Amino acid sequence: YRVTSSWDVPLMVTRGYPSLSFPHQTAAYINGLEKPTYLYYFGDYDPLGLDITRNVREDIEEFAPWAEVHFERVAVSEDQIEAWQLPTRPTKVSDSRSGSFRRESVEVDAIPPDVLRTLVSDKIIQHIDEQALHVMQVAEESERSLLTKIAADLNGVPE
Repeated sequence: YRVTSSWDVPLMVTRGYPSLSFPHQTAAYINGLEKPTYLYYFGDYDPLGLDITRNVREDIEEFAPWAEVHFERVAVSEDQIEAWQLPTRPTKVSDSRSGSFRRESVEVDAIPPDVLRTLVSDKIIQHIDEQALHVMQVAEESERSLLTKIAADLNGVPE
């Protein structure tokens, strides 16, 4: 949230399979944007986590059929497990989805928090127009200086 809120990007959290209200509300939000939407999913690498990726994507696409939605699973991936030597746990064989899943499972919580924040930040920043951001930052600084001067003048504080 620390990363997403600073960019005014919504963070939507699910635990396990979300109820239908989650994709319905998400689709309503997306439909209201009327522009391409990018959804980045961070979830466990296990049969349930992989299936939730499919389930959430399908439900949102069903509720927002005319919206341009780009959906990407960012974490946890096989490459990340190997590159970062993430700790694994045995896959639950009682899970009906585990039949074709032949690996150990990895929780998204196994990714160090700073690495996870960087993944989130990188996904957001790739959509930022650097020139437009710079112009906005210059305008904000100018407005901040002007407001500080006005406040000082109102309070009789010399420059």
